[in-house]
Amino acid sequence: MQKLRLLYVEDSLRDAHLVLRELKKEGLDVESRVVDSIPVLSEALRDGDWDVVLSDCHMPLLRVEDALKVVRDLDVNLPFIAVSGAIGEEEAVSLLKSGAQDFVSKSKLSRLAPAITREIQEAQGRRERLRAEQALKISEERLQLALTGANDGLWEWNLETGAVYFSPRWKSMLGYEDHELENAYSTWQQRLHEDDRERVSKVIQAALAGEIDRFEIEFRMQHKAGHAVDVLSRASLIVTDGSARRMAGTHVDISERKHQEHEILKSREQLRALSEALQIAREEEKARIAQEVHDDLGAILTALNVDVHWLRAKIPGEFDRLRAKVDTMGELVSSAAESCSRIVTQLRPSVLDDLGLLAAIEWQAQEFAKRHGIPCTVTSNLQQLVLPRDRSTAVFRIFQESLNNAAKYANASKIEVMLVRFGQEIRLQIADDGVGLTDGKAERPNSLGVRGMHERAEFLGGGLYIESEPGEGVRVVLRMPLQGDDQVA
Repeated sequence: MQKLRLLYVEDSLRDAHLVLRELKKEGLDVESRVVDSIPVLSEALRDGDWDVVLSDCHMPLLRVEDALKVVRDLDVNLPFIAVSGAIGEEEAVSLLKSGAQDFVSKSKLSRLAPAITREIQEAQGRRERLRAEQALKISEERLQLALTGANDGLWEWNLETGAVYFSPRWKSMLGYEDHELENAYSTWQQRLHEDDRERVSKVIQAALAGEIDRFEIEFRMQHKAGHAVDVLSRASLIVTDGSARRMAGTHVDISERKHQEHEILKSREQLRALSEALQIAREEEKARIAQEVHDDLGAILTALNVDVHWLRAKIPGEFDRLRAKVDTMGELVSSAAESCSRIVTQLRPSVLDDLGLLAAIEWQAQEFAKRHGIPCTVTSNLQQLVLPRDRSTAVFRIFQESLNNAAKYANASKIEVMLVRFGQEIRLQIADDGVGLTDGKAERPNSLGVRGMHERAEFLGGGLYIESEPGEGVRVVLRMPLQGDDQVA
């Protein structure tokens, strides 16, 4: 048995020894100290870790009430048992009211050991409850600090009684003082934005039905001033014995975040519109330059070529060196005319305007194969694809850039192109069998060409996807939805 540490307030050593001997007879292993004055009692309480205090009730120089007060001032849970030969009922009741746990007569010392054992166990229970209460208090304080720091509003719904609690912060989030809003389910329901009610109700019903045990949802609530407050609500279902008892959660005011998200989206839309305008302006400028080069420089080179041929025909037969020089001039003029034609085609291929996108892609694939010696085949389930000028140009530029990248980096032996319709979507795929992207990344964000392809895909209302593995080539896929002016056959 564990040793019992007992502090005994008694001015008679003889009586003390009698009591301690009785305890040992009852089987208690007692380590004791006897004190007979308040100073010595105070010192003993400070220096020792005692399990119980016994005190005589009638001592000439020490009142039991004073001893009890000293004990209670230092430890409210330390068991205090009064032991006396004779004591009146009123005095015994007064001691119990002052904090003594029990009273045992010296004529009935057989009750003392069980009383000590009982009171030590009860004191241990009181201390454990106190520790639990203190831990709960600390936990609640930490929760309150966390909620205050996070600026969250707290709510709780008792599903059995229907009682609802809203914290002061929950109410102030909507512009109200604590006393201005009733703690009732209708308070929340009435202020929930009309457009959000059905969606939020479905989530709550799913929780009540046991389909989910927690949720996180955004909705709007009406502020006292009339405007909407964007709220993020996180909640958990509290289940006891298999039944949902309570639902509790927090409200976070995310109005500022929503405003920032709106501003970011607005800026992105502005940038996208600017990018689209720049692309259209760039293509229009290319078309204008192509037209001017074709009409002005092309016409001049054509006339010059005619004049060179006329001049050669006028040179007498004996002027071989002069004739050779004129032939060289003619070759240079022809080469310049070919370069002029190539530049015009690169700026704006006429086939794109004359025959449509499908024909332009097929023509570009043939030209690519001629120039680079890499077979480039086109397959399609379309007979014709005619898009508005700005859309067809965007698709064609994505195709051109994909072929250019393949020529520069792929080291491919063939390129396969597919232009197909899937429902209300057009897909353009350019796949090579080259080395792939050796860094394992399907996109190079710093590549202006790739960035431009993405911008054009966004302009088309679709998306661009680049897939690659080292040694397995590169696959570029453009997916774009059909629009009202698109002609597909």
